[in-house]
Amino acid sequence: METTEKIAEVEEWLGLRLPEQYAKFLLEHPEKILGERVLLYSVDDLIERNSIYETKAYCPGHLVIGDDSGGRAFIIPIDKWTGSVFIVDHGDMTEDGCTLVTTNFDDWINNDCALPD
Repeated sequence: METTEKIAEVEEWLGLRLPEQYAKFLLEHPEKILGERVLLYSVDDLIERNSIYETKAYCPGHLVIGDDSGGRAFIIPIDKWTGSVFIVDHGDMTEDGCTLVTTNFDDWINNDCALPD
């Protein structure tokens, strides 16, 4: 299955369109580890990971895009995304539990996904 078809499958599962900037990232990058601990999921893993973490139930309108290999997930708001990425404990997968990591996704990627202190 082509990556564009996989993106469409994720969008159908979400019931929302992926932000254009994030969809472009998925087209250009397979799953990869950036920096010391950041694993960003490939389009192949998004539905499975978000199902496991029950993102739709606990944090509707958001998508888990990766993790820090230490119990925290990177999450983006799908329906109102402006490039921000948040981090949240897997055990507190709510919008209130989110902490801002960056307001600029592309800069964050280009800087090896630096984590907040």
